[in-house]
Amino acid sequence: MLADLAPRAGDAAEARVLAGRLGGLPLALHQAGTYLGSPFSAEPTFSAYGQALLERFGDLLGRGDDDRGQVIGTWELSLDALAAQGRGQARELLRVLSCFAAAVPVPPVLLDPGVLSDCCGGEGRVEEGLSGLLSVGLIETRDPGGEAGRPLVVVHPLVAQTIRYQAADALADSFAVAVDLLATAAGHLDYEDPRDQARWLALLPHLRALLGLEVAASAAVLETLASSAATMSLALLRGGSYPASLELAESALTRTAALGEDHEQIFDLLVRRAAAHRFLGHAAEAEAEFRQVLAAQLRVLGPDHPSTLATRQEIARTLADQGKPAEAEAEFRQVLAARLRVLSADHYDTLATGHYIARTLAGQGKLAEAEAEFRQVLAGKVRVLGPDHPSTLATRHRIACVLADQGKFAEAEAEFQQVLAARLRVLGPDHPDTLDSRYEIARMFADQGKLAEAEAELRQVLAARLRVLGPDHPSTLLTKELIQRFWRQDD
Repeated sequence: MLADLAPRAGDAAEARVLAGRLGGLPLALHQAGTYLGSPFSAEPTFSAYGQALLERFGDLLGRGDDDRGQVIGTWELSLDALAAQGRGQARELLRVLSCFAAAVPVPPVLLDPGVLSDCCGGEGRVEEGLSGLLSVGLIETRDPGGEAGRPLVVVHPLVAQTIRYQAADALADSFAVAVDLLATAAGHLDYEDPRDQARWLALLPHLRALLGLEVAASAAVLETLASSAATMSLALLRGGSYPASLELAESALTRTAALGEDHEQIFDLLVRRAAAHRFLGHAAEAEAEFRQVLAAQLRVLGPDHPSTLATRQEIARTLADQGKPAEAEAEFRQVLAARLRVLSADHYDTLATGHYIARTLAGQGKLAEAEAEFRQVLAGKVRVLGPDHPSTLATRHRIACVLADQGKFAEAEAEFQQVLAARLRVLGPDHPDTLDSRYEIARMFADQGKLAEAEAELRQVLAARLRVLGPDHPSTLLTKELIQRFWRQDD
């Protein structure tokens, strides 16, 4: 249609790009093609028109003799008709939905009736309003694949942009509701539970859309948005999605900067950004960021605040990552003393600090002492978290490493194999922790002279680490180095 109406506006590829931008809607295509076909159009090409939509959306898609001929007016007719039937809440529901990522399925957990009840006049009217939108084609539904029979909701990108344009200043209230919906959905998920990873990823594009939406927001709304972003960033770290965690933390810091640099939610986002840098292998950069946050937390929150202690622990981890185990151990022990005083011996955070102390002991060659510390921590984690918790498996993995360093290769290999089986079941084959287990098993093969088995395993690990972590991650480089050391091959 675009090519027929405006044959001189560009080639077929450019027309396809613009058609995609307009969602393939006949009315929008006809309106754009007619405009571009005019010898007086200010944007004579498909590409120029697409760019102009970013700046003059209402002008370009508001053309036509009446509402039925205007893209930005046609859906208002449907909403007016629903209002005349007593379903005026459909307009506000569509405004809220337009704040999420267009054309991306909105999962049922993101449409909490309790949150939506205020803007709909009661929980019962939420379903009524959504049914009305579906009946006039303003939303679509998709099968969720077995989530209590509740469908996924999809809003066409052009519908969403039009509704946001028409809402003008009223969109701020809809944005606040959308932020509350996201926070409520995140509250139903556990960032420590690998079974929730798929649900976190389903929410991610909608959180990104909220962060990118330029709309007025109160401090309370920004606080909620920042908190959700910090939690999501942590969930991505736990799932091994390190670049995505970093990108999300940076986007959230930009969007919520109005909260001020001494706001506790900003501290959390700064910590998430630094942690992502550490997981990506940028230990020195991460340490500098953590120390900046710590200085502010000590001033604002005090030395014994859980967030302050968490940042001190992260600094100690970066010291260990940079080959400074003695310095790291001293810092960890100070954190442990504070956590024993503020929390308890069986608290998750206290157990985590004990785990890292054991790692620094191993890094200093104090292998028997490290093994004893790890086993004490393991007993606590099994008791508090359970045998299959990722943190419990991390401690078992480290015990196997210490056994290997003591020359107990057969015992270490057996432990690594058990941890690998659990990680495959709990985390999946591409999680960085699973790849760590496979790497250590290959190292056991090599240390025992099983070079063919070691090479085959290492090359599979290298391929996975290149795909998951990239060529410059320390784990990828370590795998390459080990391959080169034993087989003197360049890749």
